[in-house]
This record gives sequence, C-alpha cells and structure tokens, in this order.
Amino acid sequence: MAKLLLPFGVRISAYDPYLEDDAFFEGITRAATLDDFIADIDILSIHCPRTQETENMVDAARFAQMKSSAYLVNCARGGIVDETALVAALQSGDIAAAGIDVFDVEAPPKDHPLWQLSNVLLSPHIAGVTHESFERMGTMAVENAYKILNGEPIDPDCVVNPEALA
Repeated sequence: MAKLLLPFGVRISAYDPYLEDDAFFEGITRAATLDDFIADIDILSIHCPRTQETENMVDAARFAQMKSSAYLVNCARGGIVDETALVAALQSGDIAAAGIDVFDVEAPPKDHPLWQLSNVLLSPHIAGVTHESFERMGTMAVENAYKILNGEPIDPDCVVNPEALA
C-alpha cells in the first residue's frame, strides 16, 4: 500500500512490531506503537493478520484518539476492528468514515448496524481479488500439480492438511 501511495506525496507512518528496520523503506516513518501516530493520521489502513495480539486492536479507546476527519480502512481480517466500537465511532462522528472489506462474522447479518450507515463503504471480502492474484493462484496450482504428478515435494504452506503429505 505504501509503495502505491508514496508517489502522491502521502506522508506515511507504519507500525509493525515484527519487521526489522530495513523493511521500512525510504519515505515511511516507523512508529514504535500504534498509539504513537493514531491521533495524527488521516487514514488508518490495516494490513495485518488476526492474532490474539491484533484482535480488537482498533477499539473504542483508539477511535477516541483519532481525528474526527479520519477514515478507517480494513482489508486485513475481521475481528481486528471492534465492530461495535466502529459503529459507535461512525455514529458519533469520532471518525468520518470507514471502508470495510472484512467482518468478524462473514458475511455480516442483514441487521448488522454497519449496513445502515451512510458513512461506511462495505465490500464482500474482495480487496485481494485482482488479476495479479488470480494469475499467481493459477500458476501456483499448476506448479503444485506438476510437482505432485512427478513425485516432488510441494510447499506445505499450500496444503490445508499438511499431515497428509507424510
């Protein structure tokens, strides 16, 4: 995301406790914690896995720190953003708007309050659906089929049940 935005002169701050400093390329300010920059941002774009550490990482307290003109974009995983707190922040004006591609429960029920808000854009978990991702998936599938047919080992990360490889 940062590489796409840098040519537009966007000031980018990022937080990732697991990456080394050299992973943050020129033009990105590394923050020691999410709270170090959340009060100053215009857009909080989330790109992390859902873990015990990240579950409800963006909660009511974090929304309260954000500018009322800020936007939230979550294309990562459901459950990283506390949806109840998000609804409250959008209704109260604590933040201006949100773009949500993932939900705690996929698909959200028809009576979910996010459906009722005019300052939220919802999409059906398709942010990663691109021509490039389809090409990579197809290539990976063909490469793995070739390996299997030729008795070669495949990457266990590509297998839902890696115990079957044994």
